[in-house]
Amino acid sequence: MLASFAGMAVIRGLLAPTAHIGGHFTYRKAAIGLLHGREMVLAGLGVGVCGAVVGTCFHKSVSLLKNAIWSKKESSRAVVIGKKVLLAMLIGYISTLFPQKWD
Repeated sequence: MLASFAGMAVIRGLLAPTAHIGGHFTYRKAAIGLLHGREMVLAGLGVGVCGAVVGTCFHKSVSLLKNAIWSKKESSRAVVIGKKVLLAMLIGYISTLFPQKWD
């Protein structure tokens, strides 16, 4: 799949930037119009960078929460399990604030 994307990126983005993508990337003119090779490659790169930023921010925030909740000293087993349950409930609550809707 990566080789296919790399081939499309080179052919459509660099060698033929004004050629239409075609296939299932042919949208109605009323929606967004026809996408050219360079536009498709730039859109893919932009979405990839934004996804990396969101993923990194999520990972850092979870690491920060875990470091704040778990201390370096030893705790009893019940306290450790309680902290894990509270963290799982917090993550579940946050996920309900951002539902995924596919319209």
